[in-house]
Amino acid sequence: MNFSSKLLENAVNEMSKLPGIGKRTALRLVLFLLNQPNSQTVQLSKSLIDLVDGIILCKNCHNISDLELCEICSNVKRNKSIVCVVEDIRDVMAIESTGQFNGVYHVLGGKISPIEGIGPNQLNISSLIEKLKSINYPGFSRDIISFGMVKDVEIVGKRVVLTLNISSQNQNKKQEVIDSIKAILGRDFSEVEIALSNDTKLTKTPLQPKEQALENVSNIIAIASGKGGVGKSTVAVNLACSLVKKGLKVGLLDLDIYGPSLPIALDLHEQPQMTKDKKLIPLEKFGMKVMSFGFISGNDTPVIWRGPLVSRMTEQFFKDVEWGDLDIMILDLPPGTGDIQLTLTQKLKMTGAVIVTTPQDMALADVRKGADMFRKVNTPVLGVIENMSGFSIEGVILDKNETTEIKINGKNVKINSSGEFNLVLDLFKKGGGESESKRLDVPLLGKIPVLEDVMIATDEGKPVAFQGFDSKSKKLFNNIAEQLLKQIKVKKD
Repeated sequence: MNFSSKLLENAVNEMSKLPGIGKRTALRLVLFLLNQPNSQTVQLSKSLIDLVDGIILCKNCHNISDLELCEICSNVKRNKSIVCVVEDIRDVMAIESTGQFNGVYHVLGGKISPIEGIGPNQLNISSLIEKLKSINYPGFSRDIISFGMVKDVEIVGKRVVLTLNISSQNQNKKQEVIDSIKAILGRDFSEVEIALSNDTKLTKTPLQPKEQALENVSNIIAIASGKGGVGKSTVAVNLACSLVKKGLKVGLLDLDIYGPSLPIALDLHEQPQMTKDKKLIPLEKFGMKVMSFGFISGNDTPVIWRGPLVSRMTEQFFKDVEWGDLDIMILDLPPGTGDIQLTLTQKLKMTGAVIVTTPQDMALADVRKGADMFRKVNTPVLGVIENMSGFSIEGVILDKNETTEIKINGKNVKINSSGEFNLVLDLFKKGGGESESKRLDVPLLGKIPVLEDVMIATDEGKPVAFQGFDSKSKKLFNNIAEQLLKQIKVKKD
């Protein structure tokens, strides 16, 4: 590219150094500025110089600010016990635009990337452990940082986990250090956990569920799966309906923030009302109380949230919803073992979890992870449900005689004296749910084949378990509900 002016060339070269701007775009921008009034170009230059010279980082969270404390940290209405750790200022702006987060931030200033040559020293991590320097080891003038006792710091939202290496066998001194850490970090974090390490052995107190926040709910049962697409939500809805049919007070909570299914499964698209004390009133359908994030956001709106916001929304579904008296609350969890599952096990004392899977090995591999997670956090697994357990083909031969026979996929199909036949095709495999129930030593609550009426009823928002006529699928869900009730306590009026 040839330039008629050296000044023009220099300006284009500097402009092209900006990300996403090539030489041609840079030339267009420079020529545009040349055609503007001098005052406008001067003002642009001044604003850039002021930005470089005057901008500072908040001394508390490292957010870009004009003052020592940014507007977020200095806001007295912010919940200082919730800290959201983000990569850079763009994440802060994205979260703030939602208007849903009321905590504070810690801006790392980038992400650790060995490929780009960025390590911990280039990020704002040191300030996270600066407060620990005020804690001296009992009997010494040196702090626990200089002693090298702090091996690792892990922050997830409002939760901080410290791994300490204390070689002393004096349990009193260890406890004194732990108490001091919790007292200091407890000012900024609502949950402080300490793991003790002797380099070769890590002993960490397992997470214990807190007291149940829902005093008027007798039982909380989570319907979980290791991966999506196994029919977990369909099972949750129909199980809840089966429990209602048995005369129980039932609540159904859809906790899949990213992909809520309840609005479709129940054909329910209203927005919940609020009480005078700002609590959401659950919607009612088929005799049960229901709540889903899809009722609030609109089921067509994509949710682009980071973990801390999801965890907070999960907590609000328990604290800020007027559930009333319930015998059983059914939780339709998102797939996997992420933020929502962790929040639940920390905040609620659940009656147990029901694992939904398909017979496939791929589904079972993820199911095992989910089931083992519940056991590690002391949540009983009540049983396994194998969904999509084959495809059932039923029919009647009207003109049956002694020589009539049916072959499907090379298999002979038995025909009874009335000409009726029934064949189950194993679409995925067979026996996966049964093997997992044996591994966990829990009941196999049911095997649900691929049934047309279940699929149609779900899409129409009319759960098959609540429909008046008796069907094979309705009986299956009813049987699962009966088995589940044998394992839990329900108060009788």
